Amino acid sequence: MQAKVEQFAGVEDNIVEAIQAYMDKKYPDLAPAKMKRRKLKARDEVAGDAGYKAGRSAQLHHAVGHQPVARLTQGV
Repeated sequence: MQAKVEQFAGVEDNIVEAIQAYMDKKYPDLAPAKMKRRKLKARDEVAGDAGYKAGRSAQLHHAVGHQPVARLTQGV
């Protein structure tokens, strides 16, 4: 599924730098958040398996006349 999303989104090599520049500009004082560990429940594993199976058959389509634009890099 990740490959399908990357192909659909048109991931570019410089997108990480663009996101970091945006975050630095808009949220300069943002601190990392601490994550809480949650107990895994049986339904979580079943849901994960179902999501994996659904993702294997997923199809993504661009709108008619779609022109990909790296919007995060504009005006940075």
